[in-house]
Amino acid sequence: MISLTQVTATSVALGIILVILTVLMGFLRHREEVQQFFEDRKKFIEFAGKLPGPRTLPLLGNALALIDGDRAIFTLSKISREMNGMTFRIWLGPLLKVVVPDPDDIQILITSTKSANKDDIYRMMEPGIIGALINANGSIYKAQKKLIQPMLNGSLVMDRFTKLFNFKSQTLVRQLEEKIGGGEFDVRDYLAFYLGDITFETLLGRSALLENGQVTPFLAETQIALHATTYRMARPWFYPYSIFRLTKLGSEYEEIIKRAHEFMDNEISAAMRNHKPATTEDIINMPTLHFLVDYMIKTNEITPENIRYQLINLFLGIFETVEGVACLMVLMIAMHPEVQRKAREEVLAVFKNETINEPETKQLHYVDMVIRETIRLFPVGPILPRKTTGDIKLSTCTVPKNCCVMMLPFAAHRDPKHWTEPDKFIPERFSPENSKDRHPFAYVPFSGGPRSCVGPRYAMILLKVMISSILRSYKLTTTMKLENLKLFTHVSTRSADGHKIFIERIKS
Repeated sequence: MISLTQVTATSVALGIILVILTVLMGFLRHREEVQQFFEDRKKFIEFAGKLPGPRTLPLLGNALALIDGDRAIFTLSKISREMNGMTFRIWLGPLLKVVVPDPDDIQILITSTKSANKDDIYRMMEPGIIGALINANGSIYKAQKKLIQPMLNGSLVMDRFTKLFNFKSQTLVRQLEEKIGGGEFDVRDYLAFYLGDITFETLLGRSALLENGQVTPFLAETQIALHATTYRMARPWFYPYSIFRLTKLGSEYEEIIKRAHEFMDNEISAAMRNHKPATTEDIINMPTLHFLVDYMIKTNEITPENIRYQLINLFLGIFETVEGVACLMVLMIAMHPEVQRKAREEVLAVFKNETINEPETKQLHYVDMVIRETIRLFPVGPILPRKTTGDIKLSTCTVPKNCCVMMLPFAAHRDPKHWTEPDKFIPERFSPENSKDRHPFAYVPFSGGPRSCVGPRYAMILLKVMISSILRSYKLTTTMKLENLKLFTHVSTRSADGHKIFIERIKS
């Protein structure tokens, strides 16, 4: 009879053999890359020896300290404070990461063409997303951004989007009525569908509701896929997908990706079957899917597979980022009654009727400050990894070519050298008089430079319409406290404690 010890030993032996075979196969398939890796590693070891950084373990480096991928940003920020905000190094196994929290160096990196490429860690988003905006580089990225940015940020499409935001916001306000006079509830339960539905309408031209009235599982499953991605990013031994897919989480991720690809492929096929040549006026009113299909048919420059990856990328870029900010903004307003009073007074003064027009949103100066302060405390991109394509001179060192630099907006946004009482929620810090002498890169809301966000205008108008609609109808309160709030990160910064609020009807 075979003992448990024998089975365990056999499993371990098979696992070791599998890892060795995977490494050998990878070496044979990527011989030149492996050779380049060892050449770079010698250079990186010498460079890293000149930088401060936390103690490392043999083979693992600092990987164990960062193994909780959802909270790695907070570990890095803690190290940053210990290093007095200086550039420092960490090792993820054999991989060097240069962490940059200082706004002077962030400015150099964000604006330099030598650090415009995303780091190889973004390949951990494969096979879910391949060669789309989030992980494409060079001429491919530039062509994609030129194609897509006008569809999300152009002046001609904003009127259509604002009407969509109005319609969905009025529905949200009606849905929230059921919570009046009730107990504390997590507002994310309502905002997640509201924002997911808007994202579906923007990209696909359809609701996120299925024919049976249920919400598409696509919304919830993206959260699982993002958790799997950050989990994998923090564990170099799972970088080979052939190994990661053998884990329970990797297997679940693979099934989710298959369903996501199948879902998008069906949407693309339907759009291709129903395609009619579009005029310029038609394009302005098209959802992104139909625009990309029209472009594909007219130019033959992209494929259905390209469209699939781009749509999943854009879904994450819109839904994941805006939802995180929206939920935390509502929570911050509920926590701060004086901020809520000022924001509501401004909203009521600007909007005389139920419909909110895009030009009027520019008059919401205080609401704009509330949004920016929310993003400061809870950044959309709390960490920005790039790979250098040439030597780059920073204030304290010169980063060599092919090195990973990880800009740390989360730390820069809370640096007391640039922010008074940085852990407090104070929207007035973004007033013109309080902003004029601040370092321009102490606040990095939507990245910047060659890799800037493709839809900041879309996001800001959406958030203004949403919060204006809520504040005109409801007073928000909460028992939660900012100083006790626990956070985690995926693409954006999130509350691990939920977003629990009470609402009551505003008296006319």
